[in-house]
Amino acid sequence: GRLDIVYDTYLEAVVRHEHLHEVRSDPDDVRGLEPTEFDITTERLNFIRELGRLKLYTYARHAAYDFDDVQGASGIIDNDLRDRDVIDYQAKFAYEFIPNYEAFVQATLNHRRYDDTSMSNRDSDGFEASTGTEINLTGKVKGSAFVGYMEQDYGDGFEDIDSINFGGSLLWDITGMTTLYAAVEREALETTFSSTSGYIRTSYGLTLEHALMRNLFLDATLKYLNDDFVAIPSVVEREDDTYFASLGMDYLPLRGMRLRLGYDYATRDSNQNAQDY
Repeated sequence: GRLDIVYDTYLEAVVRHEHLHEVRSDPDDVRGLEPTEFDITTERLNFIRELGRLKLYTYARHAAYDFDDVQGASGIIDNDLRDRDVIDYQAKFAYEFIPNYEAFVQATLNHRRYDDTSMSNRDSDGFEASTGTEINLTGKVKGSAFVGYMEQDYGDGFEDIDSINFGGSLLWDITGMTTLYAAVEREALETTFSSTSGYIRTSYGLTLEHALMRNLFLDATLKYLNDDFVAIPSVVEREDDTYFASLGMDYLPLRGMRLRLGYDYATRDSNQNAQDY
């Protein structure tokens, strides 16, 4: 829902429930006989003010993760230790110093709380702070880039995470029929591996889309992920390099209907035994 307060100033509220399953390429996959199913319930409140050259974007979000147990090769795998609540707060200030050019600063706080702490306390608190810019060159080229710092502080002897934070995106309308998308992102993510607090994921992606006709589109994507796990000093830290490639075709026979034919390929190279595929 949306509530307009005054001109270009409004509140948005979102409630969402999702029932999903982990893909085999997820680093946290527990290798059950079937994929692990889980639920995410999210509540989010946004406040946006876009008046004049100075703009403000804020949100508060709560997400509850509930993982189902799954049958393993030698019995039931208990996933209750993975259940958790995540609370985020973010504020972003943007200033349009010349038309179509914005500079911004943003800060995010998070609290991650696990339901079951009987084995180990993985609760953590973190923050991110960054500054960047966004551009829009007559609709042909749109992009953004930012750089900053992020930190996640854990308890019970787990190693803290701290790293330079960066990201960016580019949308280039090359010919009106051909579009190029590029993106890079770094983030700190959760894991429940023994002696490991979390991991830093850095991703790079490139997608080229071409319209053969007004209702027929071809696309090709290349993506690379680097997952760098943070473990206690006595443990060899895991590091994964994952590569994705895909080719696809979308056909829109009717308004509101999309048919897709595609081929996806993925491969992972890990420094840990039995984690390659």
